[in-house]
Amino acid sequence: MSTCAVMLVRDEADMIEVTVSHLLSQVDEVVVTDHRSVDGTREILERLPVILHRDDELATEQSKKMTAMAKEALRRGHSWVVPCDADEIWLGPGRIADCLAGIGGKWMVVTGAMYNHVPTENDPDDPNPARRLGHRREQPKNIKVACRLRPT
Repeated sequence: MSTCAVMLVRDEADMIEVTVSHLLSQVDEVVVTDHRSVDGTREILERLPVILHRDDELATEQSKKMTAMAKEALRRGHSWVVPCDADEIWLGPGRIADCLAGIGGKWMVVTGAMYNHVPTENDPDDPNPARRLGHRREQPKNIKVACRLRPT
């Protein structure tokens, strides 16, 4: 079993390298669609080992594009898809792909709590914006999901 993260991004140059680099340590592959970035996001992604798509359409159509990337993950042989935002750092009790590989076949969706972190420092010398997030809110704000892929 393998796991693929999928992301639709736009103008995330400040965070995209940190997020994708972390995801690559957690999943087997990352598929990204860049939607009209003008801040250098696409150029950063071109240097990273991701499957990168360029989307220059005016309309975002997020659900359609996320579904297309999930279908691509299935065609590439992945069993699980983890839909992510460019500013999310996914953490688990171990590598996320390994955790999902241990989930029984009857489960189609796995949920996880999403905690918001708040910057407590602004150290311009630290290139990693995630390290500046020194405070985590006590209660999760939303639920995030990973979904098992299957042909339709």
